[in-house]
This record gives sequence, C-alpha cells and structure tokens, in this order.
Amino acid sequence: MKDDHVPNFDPSYYENLRQWAAPERPNDDFVPAAAMLDAIGDVMELSREHGATPILLAPPQGAYLTYLRGAAREYHRKDPETIILDYGDPMAYPALYADDVRWDYDHLNEQGAQRFTELLSQDFIKTNPGRCRK
Repeated sequence: MKDDHVPNFDPSYYENLRQWAAPERPNDDFVPAAAMLDAIGDVMELSREHGATPILLAPPQGAYLTYLRGAAREYHRKDPETIILDYGDPMAYPALYADDVRWDYDHLNEQGAQRFTELLSQDFIKTNPGRCRK
C-alpha cells in the first residue's frame, strides 16, 4: 500500500522542534509519575533476572509527546547503566522529522517507519554485537 499523504506543516512547527530539542531545554519539563518509574524499574529488573539486556526506546515523536523521552531520561538518572535508544531529537535525526516521512506531527508514515526501522536495527546491533546476527 502506497502512502501518499504528506502533511503540510506550518513553518512554526520546525521552530518549535528546534526550541524543544535545544540542549539548554532537554525536555525535562515532563516529570513521570512515581508509578511509571516503578513499572519501568520492575520490567528492567525482570529482564535482567532472565539474562536479557533491557533497552529503553524514545521514538521519533512530535514536540507535544515528550513523555516517553522524559520517562527514559528520568529512569536513566536513577540507573545510569540503562541503555537508551533516543530518537526524540529532531536536530540529531532530521531524516526522521522531514515532511515526507511524517503522517502528522506525532506519527511516521510508511517511508518514515522504514527509515526508523533500519536505523533502530543498526543501533540495536551496536548495543550488544555479540548477541545479534546480521
């Protein structure tokens, strides 16, 4: 199925993304609830008990959905050994935020999903190369 939808973003969207991703404002305005951090911790602990290496993922989301990135960063402060694959920065991953790969502000289209999947698989292999087959 071909995805012909290309959003027509207002130019202010890109300015908002730049401000949102700026190093001096690292999306820390979202404070996850203690229950959310506890739940993440439970999953991380259970994964490690079973010999897995847990990885937190912050997908390429719009400027209005920062909760996944905020929760991953907050958990990482508590447990610095945690691996985070963070694609929530439009300046670091501009190819995931271009008009032609977005369905809307917060969602990738089919082409964007393909790009993200390729990037995610490459980065996943880098996190634990001894346990991944190419």
